[in-house]
Amino acid sequence: MDVKIRPAVSKDVEVIASFSRKLNAYLESITEEKYSTNLSDYEHFVGRFLNSPEACVLVAEVDGKVVGHVIVSIKNLREWELEKREGYVEDLFVEDDFRNNGIGSMLLDAGVLWCKNNGLNLLSLNVSVKNETAFALYQSAGFKAHGFAMTKEL
Repeated sequence: MDVKIRPAVSKDVEVIASFSRKLNAYLESITEEKYSTNLSDYEHFVGRFLNSPEACVLVAEVDGKVVGHVIVSIKNLREWELEKREGYVEDLFVEDDFRNNGIGSMLLDAGVLWCKNNGLNLLSLNVSVKNETAFALYQSAGFKAHGFAMTKEL
């Protein structure tokens, strides 16, 4: 399978937005979180990063078809965190039919390269412990669990 990783362009926004919506529908099925089903919400989310110099939106193509994406941004840190220049994986998705072919790893690797080229020395992300496939991908890519995110319903 010939996979090409390239920067996203404006014509990719709709398909990336549909991927983000699919990802969130899956997350709703395994967690108690609720997400928008409105495609324009996702298009706005993607567009915000596509046009930012502090973010990178990449797509994976197979035979000219976009089959996955990653969005990485520069995380705004507190002023006293002088040593850290951190990137953050906002979104990563690969279509079901193209999973287990290394595409997720290729997208992550390209995101890491973007971070390094932009002087960042740390890359972080959030992943649900119930999303076992993604958790395994991130562990195999060298990510380590660091603390716990805690929430409280109000």
